[in-house]
Amino acid sequence: MQGWRRNKGIGAMEKLADIFEEPISGEWGTEVDDTCIGVPVLRTTNFTNNGIISFENVVYRNINLERKQNKILRRGDIVIEKSGGSPSQPVGRVVYYDLDSEEPFVCNNFTAILRLKKNYNPSYIFYLMHFLYAAQRTLNFQNKTTGIANLKLKDYLEQTSVTIPSIEKQNRCVTVLEYCQQSIARYINLQEKLDTLVKSRFIEMFGDPVTNPMGWEELSWQDVFETTTGKLDSNAAVEGGRYPFFTCAKEPFAIDTYAFDCEALLLAGNNAAGVYDVKHYNGKFNAYQRTYVLQLKTSEWQYELFKHQLEGHLKYLQRQSIGTNTKYLTLGILHRLRFVAPPIALQNQFAAFVQQVDKSKSVLQKLLEKQELLRAALMQEYFG
Repeated sequence: MQGWRRNKGIGAMEKLADIFEEPISGEWGTEVDDTCIGVPVLRTTNFTNNGIISFENVVYRNINLERKQNKILRRGDIVIEKSGGSPSQPVGRVVYYDLDSEEPFVCNNFTAILRLKKNYNPSYIFYLMHFLYAAQRTLNFQNKTTGIANLKLKDYLEQTSVTIPSIEKQNRCVTVLEYCQQSIARYINLQEKLDTLVKSRFIEMFGDPVTNPMGWEELSWQDVFETTTGKLDSNAAVEGGRYPFFTCAKEPFAIDTYAFDCEALLLAGNNAAGVYDVKHYNGKFNAYQRTYVLQLKTSEWQYELFKHQLEGHLKYLQRQSIGTNTKYLTLGILHRLRFVAPPIALQNQFAAFVQQVDKSKSVLQKLLEKQELLRAALMQEYFG
């Protein structure tokens, strides 16, 4: 066995701290005003669990980079989450920066840059870090303050050792894993295109609801929604619970008790950067105390129509939200919104279209999950 390891160039054990330069902390800066253009900043909301960066909802911040050139992201950098996580998701996710951009992207103060100091295949090291996270190796290096998990990054890098194979084997592993990654990215891209299709269909049928060029009846928030909120803390989630538990996270968690049994829209009511999210659910569920539970006041109205309109207001809500470290929405802010109510027949037609698109997205999701399972199996073989 030892001879096989030598012949195949398996390599020696190395600490993660010996693979990377000193971690580079992210920057948040100040709000952009009329005197500056701003720098694009990646946050943990731009992380996906696949390790692919989502460039949707990138915020621009006023950051002086003249003396911080090392903080500008370079192709091959790994960005690691230092603060965040959830009851069912440890802190420490990683994403791979592979963009050649004229704009100087940076990452925020909840993240850090891991930059290689040795001649390794950077994609191989990213997949290794992604595997370590999936194996919950960061779990022993996190602590919690005020409900947020923080990664003890220096300890994680100093106390975690890995075996690095020869560069030839690194390259072979990357070739296979990148094929899987490209398939995953393709399925995600197709899902995003379907979302764009729904937006185009809405405009085609109803026009811009803000300017209302078709002259539909306009309604206030109070005319449209019965508004309540959940009652629970975000740490009430239970792994493998029976019911969805809607918080302000992108994906719902699980819980063993329910407080609602209805059809509703779920609007996240707070977020570190004011990037909110709307979900539609019908059945038994529970909700975090800062999640708004919205039921339509007229049973003939279609949730798909009003969900789309509410999503169209999210950038406005981001600008209007209040708070410093964490942005949040008040009912006073929500009550300023207006909605259009086209004829029921057109609402039904739009809802039927959205439901067909959702079926296509469901098929793509299953294909995506199969590809993710294949990648996980390969990573277990390569890194386990």
